[in-house]
Amino acid sequence: MKLFELEKNITEASALKPLNVKKIFVYKEMTLAIEVEQQGCLFAFDVTEFEESFQVHLTSRNYHSSKKLQKFFSNVVKNRVLLETFACTADHSILLSLMDRTLKSMKTHYPYRVSVVVPVYNRTGLMYKCIESLLAQTMAKEDFEILFVDDHSSIDVKGYINKTVGALDPGGTLNYRVLRRPMNSGGAGTPRNDGLIAAKGEFTFFLDSDDFVYPYCLDEAVIFGSINTSDITYLKLSGSERNYGTRPFKNGNVAHAKLREDHLLRSMHCFKLFRTSFLIDNRIFFPPGIKIGEDRLFMLHAISLAKGVSILGTKPYIHMTSHAASNSPRARNA
Repeated sequence: MKLFELEKNITEASALKPLNVKKIFVYKEMTLAIEVEQQGCLFAFDVTEFEESFQVHLTSRNYHSSKKLQKFFSNVVKNRVLLETFACTADHSILLSLMDRTLKSMKTHYPYRVSVVVPVYNRTGLMYKCIESLLAQTMAKEDFEILFVDDHSSIDVKGYINKTVGALDPGGTLNYRVLRRPMNSGGAGTPRNDGLIAAKGEFTFFLDSDDFVYPYCLDEAVIFGSINTSDITYLKLSGSERNYGTRPFKNGNVAHAKLREDHLLRSMHCFKLFRTSFLIDNRIFFPPGIKIGEDRLFMLHAISLAKGVSILGTKPYIHMTSHAASNSPRARNA
């Protein structure tokens, strides 16, 4: 059978290495399965012989990946989509080319699993723990990006960030950008909007520059949000005297939270995980020009349109710090 010849040739192909292939095998002498991991998803290119031709299907191997694949292929039915049919041949180059094109299309759509948006204004002295905690994430560095949005600071914010990241990450593994606004906005909302528009992650996570996240934060939040197809994932917080709302987290983890039963309106800050397409498609942005309570208006808009909300409440994911200067609206553009 040409299927076994194809298996042998593609297994020995050097071009296979960059595709992050996890396993290659022939199932019941009928299907050549090439399992690949991409952006936390496990799926397979299944090759079967059909009337003197090879048919290549893309098949999800887990629930998490099937939801992502629907963003790339509108004709997905039961987690399986026909990619291409070509003449039976042991020439593996056709299959490799198809796999490469498919993977690139996925990478182009969502290069990262999550984008972390951090607004910054002047206070570089309070940023170290934030940067350090992002570098300590258990999520693979290639799976997330950080967008520091400088609200036209009067000091060299970009220089500080580059120096700090360089010292903590000499290997240069962290994906980050520093976006500088052309003029000061006077609040944290507009820089967050800039970060959201520039985000390349499937999810967007907002974080203030004087706060920090626990090592498991991004990985567990993205997995939980993906499994439950959530537009918003609430994350339990710790620290500080700031009023951040604790009632939604009293019942621990909640896969499908309800507005009243789970007290969603009792936690109206924006330090949560959002599906990026949900925010962009519904034009959910922070209202410009509002210095206090802009995240409450943002959250009201988001909650009113969200089709799925989850809660991670068994342990803290974000630590919120408290500083004397943090009481001023200007200081909170952090």
